[in-house]
Order: sequence, then structure tokens, then C-alpha cells
Amino acid sequence: MEYCDSCRAVLNERHLLEEQLARVQNKLEIVATQLKLLREENELLKNAKTIGRGPRLNNARRRFKNCK
Repeated sequence: MEYCDSCRAVLNERHLLEEQLARVQNKLEIVATQLKLLREENELLKNAKTIGRGPRLNNARRRFKNCK
């Protein structure tokens, strides 16, 4: 089927927009996964800080004093 010039232009623009939408959706999925991983890592770090807060801080202070 043969399309007129304006119809072809609209179809081409639609095709380009659909491709752009697919790329944006892929990026969104990647960012959502990264956000989920960062939140999980943040929780792990929070838990690690509350579990071993005292000794790690004291060891760091001792090391710093030894460097002086």
C-alpha cells in the first residue's frame, strides 16, 4: 500500500517515538534495579554500623594515634 507524504512522515515519526519509548523504558528498568540494589546495600551498611559500631571506631582511633 502506498502512503501519501504526510502519512509516511507521521508513520516514521511514530516509529521513531516507539523506539525512543522502548529505550527509555529499558533505562528505567536498569535504574529501578540499581535503586533496589543501592537500597539493599544501604540497609546492610546500616545494620553493619549498628552491630559493630564500638570496636571499629576504637580501632580506627588507635590506628590514627599510632600514626602521629
